[in-house]
Amino acid sequence: MRFEQFIILIVLLSILLQGCLSQCANCVTCSGATCSVCQSNFYLVMGASCSQCDTTCLTCSGGGNYQCTSCVMGKFLNGSNGCQNCNSNCYSCSTAANHCHACLSGNYLDDTNCNSCNGACAICQSQQGQYWNGLGCSSCPAACASCSSNLYCVTCTTGYTVSNGICQCNQGTFGPNCDPCPVNCATCTSLTDCQICNGSNKDVNSACSCTSGYYDAGSAQCSLCATYCVQCTSLTNCTNCNALNLINGICTCPSGQFQSGTSCLSCQDPCSTCSSLTFCLSCVDTARSQNGSGSCVCHSNYIDIAGTCTPCISPCATCITTVNTCQSCVSNDMILSSNTCSCPFGKYQSGNTCSACTAPCSSCSGNATYCLSCTGSNRTLTSNQCSCDSGYFDFSGSCTQCSQYCASCTSSTNCTNCQYLTLIGGVCTCQTNQYQSGTSCINCMAPCSQCTSSAFCTACVATDRSADGSGNCVCLPKFYDNSGTCQSCYPSCATCNNFTTCQSCLDVLMDLSSVPPCQCPQQYYQQGNSCQQCSLPCLECNGSAASCTSCFGANRILVNNKCPCDTGYYENGSNCNFCESQCQNCTSLVNCTSCLISNMIIQSGVCQCQQGQTLVLNSCQQCQLPCTECIGSINHCSQCYDLQTTIVSGVCECNTSYYMDQNYICQICSKNCNECQNNYNNCTSCNGSHVQLIQNTCVCDFGYVFINNLCQQCIGPCAQCFNSVNYCTQCIDSQSVIENGNCLCQLNQIFDNNFFCQNCQSPCKQCLNSVNFCIACNDIQMQITSSGQCMCNLGYYEDQNHICQVCILGCLICTNFSECIQCEQTYILTSQLQCQECQPPCKQCEGSATQCTSCVSSLMKIINNQCQCISNYFVQDNECLICGIDLCNKCISEKICLECQAIPQVILISNQCQCKDGYYYNGTYCQVCDGNCLTCGSNSNECLTCDFEQHRALSIDFKCQCIQNYFEAILSNFQTVCQCNQNTYFQNVIKITERIILIANLLTYLMAFGLMESNVMTETKINRDGCSNGKIDQGYYCTNIILQPSICYKCLDNCASCDSFLKCNQCNPQYMLSLDLCIQCSDLCEECSGSVNNCLKCKYLSQKRNCITCEEQKGFYNKMQDGSCYSVCGDNVLAITEQCDDGNLLDGDGCSQSCFLEQGFMLLNGTITNIVYPIPTLQVTYQQLYDSTRNLTLYYDQPLLLQYINLTSDIQIIMNDLVLDKDYVIDFQDNSIFNQDLQIIEFFNITIKIAFYESIDDIQLILKFKNRNLFKTTKQVAQNVEILTVKVSKYQFIDQQTVNTTQGAIQSNLYLLYMLLSLLIISILFGGIDIFYNLLDLVQMLSYLQYVNTEFPYNLEKFLNLFQFAQIQFFNQYIQLSNYYSSEINDSQITRAPKKIQDDGYSTSMIVNFSTIFALWAGLIFSYILSLRYLQINIQMLNLLQNYIDNLATLNYQGMLVDEAIILLQWILSYFYIFSK
Repeated sequence: MRFEQFIILIVLLSILLQGCLSQCANCVTCSGATCSVCQSNFYLVMGASCSQCDTTCLTCSGGGNYQCTSCVMGKFLNGSNGCQNCNSNCYSCSTAANHCHACLSGNYLDDTNCNSCNGACAICQSQQGQYWNGLGCSSCPAACASCSSNLYCVTCTTGYTVSNGICQCNQGTFGPNCDPCPVNCATCTSLTDCQICNGSNKDVNSACSCTSGYYDAGSAQCSLCATYCVQCTSLTNCTNCNALNLINGICTCPSGQFQSGTSCLSCQDPCSTCSSLTFCLSCVDTARSQNGSGSCVCHSNYIDIAGTCTPCISPCATCITTVNTCQSCVSNDMILSSNTCSCPFGKYQSGNTCSACTAPCSSCSGNATYCLSCTGSNRTLTSNQCSCDSGYFDFSGSCTQCSQYCASCTSSTNCTNCQYLTLIGGVCTCQTNQYQSGTSCINCMAPCSQCTSSAFCTACVATDRSADGSGNCVCLPKFYDNSGTCQSCYPSCATCNNFTTCQSCLDVLMDLSSVPPCQCPQQYYQQGNSCQQCSLPCLECNGSAASCTSCFGANRILVNNKCPCDTGYYENGSNCNFCESQCQNCTSLVNCTSCLISNMIIQSGVCQCQQGQTLVLNSCQQCQLPCTECIGSINHCSQCYDLQTTIVSGVCECNTSYYMDQNYICQICSKNCNECQNNYNNCTSCNGSHVQLIQNTCVCDFGYVFINNLCQQCIGPCAQCFNSVNYCTQCIDSQSVIENGNCLCQLNQIFDNNFFCQNCQSPCKQCLNSVNFCIACNDIQMQITSSGQCMCNLGYYEDQNHICQVCILGCLICTNFSECIQCEQTYILTSQLQCQECQPPCKQCEGSATQCTSCVSSLMKIINNQCQCISNYFVQDNECLICGIDLCNKCISEKICLECQAIPQVILISNQCQCKDGYYYNGTYCQVCDGNCLTCGSNSNECLTCDFEQHRALSIDFKCQCIQNYFEAILSNFQTVCQCNQNTYFQNVIKITERIILIANLLTYLMAFGLMESNVMTETKINRDGCSNGKIDQGYYCTNIILQPSICYKCLDNCASCDSFLKCNQCNPQYMLSLDLCIQCSDLCEECSGSVNNCLKCKYLSQKRNCITCEEQKGFYNKMQDGSCYSVCGDNVLAITEQCDDGNLLDGDGCSQSCFLEQGFMLLNGTITNIVYPIPTLQVTYQQLYDSTRNLTLYYDQPLLLQYINLTSDIQIIMNDLVLDKDYVIDFQDNSIFNQDLQIIEFFNITIKIAFYESIDDIQLILKFKNRNLFKTTKQVAQNVEILTVKVSKYQFIDQQTVNTTQGAIQSNLYLLYMLLSLLIISILFGGIDIFYNLLDLVQMLSYLQYVNTEFPYNLEKFLNLFQFAQIQFFNQYIQLSNYYSSEINDSQITRAPKKIQDDGYSTSMIVNFSTIFALWAGLIFSYILSLRYLQINIQMLNLLQNYIDNLATLNYQGMLVDEAIILLQWILSYFYIFSK
């Protein structure tokens, strides 16, 4: 072995035998780094640390085997304080090996001897709590689980520990019952007398309460009180301060004062509260407020006049120069002109607001009805009141003209003075015996007593005459005109032409054609002038009702003027009834005995069909759905399939708010509908008020929206809303914008009380609730206070333009760039109000840059205001580095020591600290070497040099052994010496022993250098003593000697694994390995490498590859219990772990209580808003049956953001699971406009034309979006609809041959029509009105056939289209009469025409259809006048026209011709009668 290896071996062995270096390791009580009480099997070294006793010792006073104070079980303490083995059958003994207290299993104690236990003795010992007393079983003392006698316990019950044969209470308990000590006491004698405390910073004399400056934090821990607090009950509840004032449990300054160091100084006027002498937080004068720069200025509605804040005079909101020189107005409605506030035209000032004048005032003053000018026309201003002119009356705020001939009136129906005619009952009219002619009243002429003109009577003078519908006075009923005289008719006539020719009878039952006239019919007989009915069963009778001449029905026979029942029938009162129709035999109507129909059943004597069937055409047939039970026919229901139905006239109709689907199930209507048809949204009536029915859809009035089936008014700022009262589609303020249904002002604006946008007041960039309550500031260096004020961050000041300017270097608070009020912690404030940086190693200083108050390193301490490294450390580059020398207290470099630790037997030699000769360093102090060693290494038995005078020499295993010819001898005082041996036998024994020792030590040497595998063999079963279950515990290293127990030692503090005391392999978390030692990482590092600031893993958070504290990451806080970072949901600060944070913990507002976005919401520019998806709509326009093209319209409900869309490839049209391609022509109109760069399409509306080349039935077409993400809103929200469906009407394919044949036939028919038209014209001119009428009637009937509700063949439909000209629609289509009244008439109030009629453009409006009648009659009149002038026209034409009018009345197609039109034609016809005469 080389000398260098030998030296290394010596050093390694010295390190391996070091004890536990952590001064608090194995301590029961430790104060700081000083141990006061050690655990069992350890002893106190120099009152500071604990070292382990010898393995034979239970307790000891030192580390040697001769320093025991008590022994482990199975040994006893001899007179030399060493532990010797008891006898082999002794479990424990004392004073001598055979003086036993307890015996091993299978033995019992007889006095002090252990004898073998058999028979009854063994049975006794097997029972818990029993022992054998030599004669029988006895019970052990209390608390003993097992014992050897009544004086010696071997094991104890729970809660007790055996000590010298006595069961004592466990540590932490007291008293005979082992009651637990108070929570803070480790040991005690009573509840009020603690001997040793748990934890640190506790006073044992005060029941282990926390010392001054600390508080009880639970878990037996004392935590430091807050700054300036010397006594507290928690971190936030101080009870005594050493500086400042105690206010609400906090050491702070009272209101009106600010903190300056450890003192409180009073704020100066005008500050009420302040943060410094020059920075106000609030003001004394209530008319002043802090302006964000720490100054008190007048409120905005005040003006500073000679240092006094004087309020502006209304209507000034703010003023300048004087209190009535306005700068702004109290109301947004007011107009500021020349520094004067006034209300606009149409309003007057009412307090601080402008109120609207009341109609009819267009302008007013003082109040709403004191008019200065009037609205509208036909009004006159008199005494500041607006009155209607003469001939007008006030109606809904406007002057409306009185009715015709009325000079003055109060309403349209109440005239008070007439200009013409006579005032009768509030109306200007004529007397009853007069008629009106222009503006005059003319008396009626005989025979009229009342009339409407000179030739039209409405009442007659003669009492036997009355006026008919033509205005003529004719005879009364039962009279006829005989040469101007009214004479009576035949007695039974009601009216007649002459006495025997009746026109009507007195009794409606009489026969007008009988001779004589008006005779009673069959079943009646005449009694006077009336017909009386014969009594049943008489069919005919004579003289009386019961004298039959014939019988009623075929079931009776006539016998002696009586009608009894025929055989096969039964009598039922006065009737002969046949057996019930389905009965083959019966005894009465309700008692059938057999049935005619085989599948009928008899129930209660009646033949009935089975359940769900009814009798139809002599057979029982199943009821047709929705009927489950029916009567008379299969669709006349008596019970319905769905419970939500009501039977009306045998028809199952769904209840209100339901409609019936194709499966006969009643489905609920749309929530907006009160009633609907065919589908859920085809409404026929609506719910609630403020709602209109438009085109079968319930639509709320403007400003209202459907909520819970009712129209509810939109909430401001919405003028119009959608889906909810606060989802805006139109805003009150037209300057505001709408985003996702919200009316928003610009970012620098807010809504006022009237929902108009007002600019935020600088320095607010954004504000809330008021223009000066900021939520965002103009400058990024500003922060917002709890009162909504923008203040510059620390290190900045606000200039006159409300911009934050940076303070001078090191300044925390300043008023301008050159004057600092408070410096940063590492700076001091000079007398020139400048900041000077503290000089390292000072971290903080006071007085001057070199007078330290804190240091840059935690390993430094302050002595005389200077930072110096603590013991065993030296300063280098303002950092404290550990001395690399054991036992060194003070050093100037890693290897040069100037002063050793104050440990006995330690001396300084050549700047190195070492123990004196005869001592070795055990890691804590210098301990004496074994008596055989002159000097020793790492333990007392590891000799380095030997005393040759004692005949000893150093062996290879570092032992001082006797030299040759000497042997070990034990003296009476147990000391060993080398004595000379003359006996060869003993010499040979010594040589053999020396060889065995040499081989064993060689093996130990090989294992120590890793040349041989080490197996830890130990008998201990105690965990965490360095060796557990044959393996080395973590944080320990062990030395192994063959056939001896291993000796294990703890690594240095913070070392997880080591090879020796000074060679650590792996460090604990937050420490790094440097020169085989563990150095603590920076406070921000969890793991580091290379240097303490080079973090591999951060303790808190990382940001841009740097470790930061929790508070440096927005939205994070530090958990004081374990130092971990956490974010708080609901603090209105968005952390990186949160999707949103709206300042509350409520669900349903878009942000859940766990700060995740809820379904249907998104975060847009920091604001939570609803996700509004673009909604596509697909509609199909109506196409004719034989039209091969179908037009689809695709549009969206909002603008889209599109880019490079090819509709042909991005949209598929699918029919019956087949994608339409080459077999169909699909044309996307305006497709090219989407093949551009990114663009916003305000109105996306395209038409898709599909051409079919084969017949189709009513089918559903599917429009599929292959990529929905291409269709986005302007907010980048993609549509969520993938498929749209639409129903396409039937198309009937017509081959080309049929088309050609039909067109040829139609061409031929056209020539015939031209000939007919020629005949019509000729017939009119030459008086052939009957020919004209018949031709026109025939052609019109043909034209109307196409409106029959059926599908015609192609050729027939084309043929019928030829006759459309006969409907005379060209006049209406030419003048478009509907355009002149459409704005005045609500389409929903007009009856809808059938589909075919509607598709041809017909209207059900009387006004529109009158244009057609007018065109017809205008042509006829023109032709008539022409014929009168040039040809002679027979009066027959007028009769034919009268018949034509009658026919027109029958051709009334749902309001196309109304009664008013017929009456008008009749009036024209009567005029022509007169004209013709």
